[in-house]
Amino acid sequence: MKLHKNYLLLSMVIGLSAYFIVDDYIISPAVNSGFALLGMLLGGAIVVRYLPGLWDVLIKGRRSELQDGAHLAVIGVSFVAFSIVYSGAYSLAWSFFGRDDSWIGSPSSQIGRVLMIVGCLGLYLAPDVNNQQLRVNSVLEVAVIVMLAAAVAFALGTYFGQATMFKLFAP
Repeated sequence: MKLHKNYLLLSMVIGLSAYFIVDDYIISPAVNSGFALLGMLLGGAIVVRYLPGLWDVLIKGRRSELQDGAHLAVIGVSFVAFSIVYSGAYSLAWSFFGRDDSWIGSPSSQIGRVLMIVGCLGLYLAPDVNNQQLRVNSVLEVAVIVMLAAAVAFALGTYFGQATMFKLFAP
């Protein structure tokens, strides 16, 4: 593997670095809400894509034709996506309702973590796939979701203004 030509890894490192640099200069609750919304949109898109397969696996009892446990990957991906949607919704609700400390560590705050654990377990138990089976359908879908999240964040920012947003999310 040549690191200088690994643009995916380079993009991830630059993106995470930029996040940690910029986060100190931007109101953290607003950033938190933006990431919660983006996570909900991306997780929701995955849920929509995998829901028919999950329905077949959980409700209809459908299994892989090879009987190799591949259905566990559908459960894994779906539950990871559910956890992202739930955690994003919980985070937005927590911010909207005043960021009360009693919400932290409550049973309802742990549901996202439980969904994530179930999803990770399904992915861990699922069989490996080879490169020919693993395909990304559309980069355009991801780009549209990111642009939609940015447009919503921009609209909220211009509607409420920075000072009002800070008061809305202030503890």
